[in-house]
Amino acid sequence: MSQNSNEPENSDFAQIKSLFQAAKDTDLEPSPYLRVRVLASLQMRRSSFLRINSWKIVSAVSTLALVLVSTYTLNLHRRAEPTVVAQQSYVIHVNFSEDDLTRVVKAEVVLPEGVGFVSKKGLTDGKKSLRLPIDIKSAGRGKLPFVVTSTVGGEQKILVRLLDEQNHLVREQYLKFKFAENGTNKNINNSFDHLIR
Repeated sequence: MSQNSNEPENSDFAQIKSLFQAAKDTDLEPSPYLRVRVLASLQMRRSSFLRINSWKIVSAVSTLALVLVSTYTLNLHRRAEPTVVAQQSYVIHVNFSEDDLTRVVKAEVVLPEGVGFVSKKGLTDGKKSLRLPIDIKSAGRGKLPFVVTSTVGGEQKILVRLLDEQNHLVREQYLKFKFAENGTNKNINNSFDHLIR
Protein backbone atom coordinates (compact mmCIF):
# COMPACT_ATOMS: atom_id res chain seq x y z
CA MET A 1 0.00 0.00 0.00
CA SER A 2 2.73 2.33 0.80
CA GLN A 3 4.17 1.69 -2.65
CA ASN A 4 0.83 2.51 -4.26
CA SER A 5 0.51 5.75 -2.33
CA ASN A 6 4.05 6.81 -3.35
CA GLU A 7 3.43 6.01 -7.00
CA PRO A 8 1.04 8.96 -7.65
CA GLU A 9 3.40 11.33 -5.87
CA ASN A 10 6.31 10.13 -7.99
CA SER A 11 4.27 10.41 -11.18
CA ASP A 12 3.18 13.99 -10.26
CA PHE A 13 6.75 14.89 -9.50
CA ALA A 14 7.92 13.42 -12.78
CA GLN A 15 5.23 15.35 -14.70
CA ILE A 16 6.14 18.64 -13.07
CA LYS A 17 9.83 18.00 -13.73
CA SER A 18 9.16 17.23 -17.37
CA LEU A 19 7.06 20.40 -17.74
CA PHE A 20 9.82 22.54 -16.30
CA GLN A 21 12.36 20.86 -18.55
CA ALA A 22 10.16 21.44 -21.60
CA ALA A 23 9.75 25.14 -20.66
CA LYS A 24 13.49 25.40 -20.21
CA ASP A 25 14.22 23.86 -23.57
CA THR A 26 11.65 25.98 -25.41
CA ASP A 27 13.05 29.10 -27.07
CA LEU A 28 10.59 31.89 -26.20
CA GLU A 29 10.29 34.72 -28.65
CA PRO A 30 8.14 37.72 -27.83
CA SER A 31 5.47 38.90 -30.13
CA PRO A 32 6.72 41.42 -32.71
CA TYR A 33 4.11 43.89 -31.40
CA LEU A 34 5.46 43.69 -27.84
CA ARG A 35 8.61 45.59 -28.77
CA VAL A 36 6.60 48.41 -30.35
CA ARG A 37 4.41 48.63 -27.27
CA VAL A 38 7.35 48.79 -24.86
CA LEU A 39 9.12 51.46 -26.95
CA ALA A 40 5.93 53.53 -27.21
CA SER A 41 5.40 53.31 -23.44
CA LEU A 42 9.01 54.42 -22.77
CA GLN A 43 8.67 57.29 -25.22
CA MET A 44 5.40 58.44 -23.58
CA ARG A 45 7.01 58.37 -20.15
CA ARG A 46 9.97 60.42 -21.39
CA SER A 47 7.78 63.00 -23.13
CA SER A 48 5.45 63.37 -20.12
CA PHE A 49 8.51 63.71 -17.86
CA LEU A 50 9.94 66.44 -20.12
CA ARG A 51 6.55 68.18 -20.33
CA ILE A 52 6.13 68.21 -16.52
CA ASN A 53 9.70 69.37 -15.95
CA SER A 54 9.38 72.10 -18.57
CA TRP A 55 6.30 73.46 -16.74
CA LYS A 56 8.19 73.33 -13.45
CA ILE A 57 11.06 75.27 -15.00
CA VAL A 58 8.70 77.84 -16.55
CA SER A 59 6.87 78.36 -13.23
CA ALA A 60 10.15 78.67 -11.27
CA VAL A 61 11.55 81.23 -13.74
CA SER A 62 8.32 83.25 -13.75
CA THR A 63 8.18 83.22 -9.93
CA LEU A 64 11.79 84.39 -9.75
CA ALA A 65 11.07 87.14 -12.30
CA LEU A 66 8.01 88.26 -10.31
CA VAL A 67 10.03 88.41 -7.07
CA LEU A 68 12.80 90.41 -8.76
CA VAL A 69 10.37 92.87 -10.35
CA SER A 70 8.44 93.39 -7.09
CA THR A 71 11.67 93.85 -5.11
CA TYR A 72 12.96 96.34 -7.65
CA THR A 73 9.63 98.21 -7.61
CA LEU A 74 9.60 98.37 -3.81
CA ASN A 75 13.18 99.61 -3.68
CA LEU A 76 12.43 102.19 -6.37
CA HIS A 77 9.36 103.31 -4.40
CA ARG A 78 11.40 103.57 -1.19
CA ARG A 79 13.98 105.72 -2.90
CA ALA A 80 11.26 108.00 -4.27
CA GLU A 81 9.79 108.54 -0.78
CA PRO A 82 11.55 111.10 1.34
CA THR A 83 13.43 109.44 4.15
CA VAL A 84 13.74 112.64 6.16
CA VAL A 85 11.49 112.81 9.18
CA ALA A 86 9.12 115.75 9.08
CA GLN A 87 10.50 118.49 11.23
CA GLN A 88 7.34 119.69 12.88
CA SER A 89 7.75 122.55 15.30
CA TYR A 90 5.67 122.87 18.44
CA VAL A 91 5.23 125.70 20.92
CA ILE A 92 5.23 124.35 24.47
CA HIS A 93 1.98 124.98 26.35
CA VAL A 94 1.44 124.44 30.08
CA ASN A 95 -1.71 124.60 32.22
CA PHE A 96 -1.02 127.20 34.91
CA SER A 97 -2.72 127.15 38.30
CA GLU A 98 -3.59 130.12 40.53
CA ASP A 99 -0.53 129.29 42.66
CA ASP A 100 1.70 129.50 39.56
CA LEU A 101 0.56 133.12 38.94
CA THR A 102 2.23 134.34 42.12
CA ARG A 103 5.23 132.03 42.42
CA VAL A 104 6.51 131.08 38.93
CA VAL A 105 8.88 133.51 37.19
CA LYS A 106 11.04 131.14 35.10
CA ALA A 107 10.60 128.00 33.08
CA GLU A 108 13.20 125.40 32.21
CA VAL A 109 12.69 122.87 29.43
CA VAL A 110 14.79 119.68 29.24
CA LEU A 111 14.72 117.83 25.91
CA PRO A 112 15.25 114.12 25.13
CA GLU A 113 17.63 112.84 22.47
CA GLY A 114 16.57 113.77 18.91
CA VAL A 115 14.58 116.85 19.98
CA GLY A 116 15.97 120.38 19.67
CA PHE A 117 15.02 124.00 20.27
CA VAL A 118 14.04 126.24 17.35
CA SER A 119 14.55 129.96 16.96
CA LYS A 120 13.88 132.30 14.03
CA LYS A 121 17.37 131.45 12.79
CA GLY A 122 16.68 127.72 12.79
CA LEU A 123 17.75 124.88 15.08
CA THR A 124 19.90 125.79 18.06
CA ASP A 125 23.09 123.78 18.25
CA GLY A 126 22.88 120.85 20.62
CA LYS A 127 21.20 122.53 23.59
CA LYS A 128 19.27 120.02 25.63
CA SER A 129 17.95 122.40 28.28
CA LEU A 130 17.01 126.06 28.26
CA ARG A 131 15.86 128.38 31.06
CA LEU A 132 13.97 131.60 30.26
CA PRO A 133 11.94 134.13 32.26
CA ILE A 134 8.18 133.91 31.74
CA ASP A 135 5.28 136.20 32.45
CA ILE A 136 2.09 134.34 33.38
CA LYS A 137 -0.92 136.51 32.64
CA SER A 138 -3.73 134.20 33.75
CA ALA A 139 -4.47 130.71 35.02
CA GLY A 140 -5.23 128.01 32.47
CA ARG A 141 -3.44 126.97 29.32
CA GLY A 142 -0.59 129.30 28.43
CA LYS A 143 2.34 129.41 26.00
CA LEU A 144 5.94 129.22 27.06
CA PRO A 145 8.61 130.96 24.94
CA PHE A 146 10.00 127.62 23.73
CA VAL A 147 9.59 126.08 20.29
CA VAL A 148 10.83 122.52 19.76
CA THR A 149 11.26 120.21 16.80
CA SER A 150 12.39 116.60 16.38
CA THR A 151 14.63 114.77 13.95
CA VAL A 152 13.10 111.44 14.96
CA GLY A 153 9.49 110.40 14.58
CA GLY A 154 7.17 109.12 17.23
CA GLU A 155 6.20 110.17 20.72
CA GLN A 156 8.71 112.21 22.73
CA LYS A 157 8.51 113.31 26.39
CA ILE A 158 9.72 116.79 27.26
CA LEU A 159 10.35 117.81 30.86
CA VAL A 160 9.10 121.28 31.90
CA ARG A 161 10.19 122.76 35.24
CA LEU A 162 8.53 125.87 36.65
CA LEU A 163 10.85 127.85 38.97
CA ASP A 164 10.47 130.71 41.44
CA GLU A 165 12.73 133.78 41.87
CA GLN A 166 15.36 131.81 43.83
CA ASN A 167 15.42 129.10 41.13
CA HIS A 168 13.65 126.66 43.44
CA LEU A 169 11.41 124.12 41.81
CA VAL A 170 7.72 124.99 42.07
CA ARG A 171 6.61 122.01 40.04
CA GLU A 172 7.62 119.93 37.04
CA GLN A 173 5.73 117.89 34.49
CA TYR A 174 6.35 115.82 31.40
CA LEU A 175 4.64 116.87 28.18
CA LYS A 176 4.11 114.32 25.40
CA PHE A 177 4.59 115.39 21.79
CA LYS A 178 3.94 113.16 18.78
CA PHE A 179 6.21 113.94 15.86
CA ALA A 180 5.51 112.65 12.34
CA GLU A 181 7.09 109.35 11.32
CA ASN A 182 7.41 110.22 7.60
CA GLY A 183 6.86 113.16 5.35
CA THR A 184 8.57 116.04 3.69
CA ASN A 185 11.08 118.25 5.37
CA LYS A 186 9.30 121.48 6.27
CA ASN A 187 10.99 124.85 6.40
CA ILE A 188 11.48 125.56 10.09
CA ASN A 189 11.79 129.34 9.66
CA ASN A 190 8.41 129.60 7.91
CA SER A 191 6.65 127.41 10.46
CA PHE A 192 8.17 129.33 13.37
CA ASP A 193 6.32 132.59 12.59
CA HIS A 194 3.06 130.65 12.25
CA LEU A 195 3.51 128.96 15.65
CA ILE A 196 4.34 132.11 17.59
CA ARG A 197 1.07 133.83 16.65
